[in-house]
Amino acid sequence: MASRYSSYSRFLSRGPKKRSSVASQGSLSPSFLMGVAVVSFVTGAAMESFMIATGFYSKVTAIEADRRREAQELGPPSWVADMMKVHKHGSDGDALPSPATSQSKP
Repeated sequence: MASRYSSYSRFLSRGPKKRSSVASQGSLSPSFLMGVAVVSFVTGAAMESFMIATGFYSKVTAIEADRRREAQELGPPSWVADMMKVHKHGSDGDALPSPATSQSKP
């Protein structure tokens, strides 16, 4: 009668299977990598020329300028204004004192 582990022992006796990797087949040759680089460069150049031709950069520049102008008109967010008040008028126990006031005079 055959052992119940006989098929498993036959599997172990064969050893690990050799796996074929991409690098061992030679498909990552310098000419292949150069081709990938050229295709990537051409694709990027085509995307940039499309964005220039459609006026993408001028539109983005105008939107960013509007956003910055609105942010400047509104002033800092409320939490920044509160922090500036605490730092300017001294701490009421809410924040650490500035280093200039905590130093002892000799």
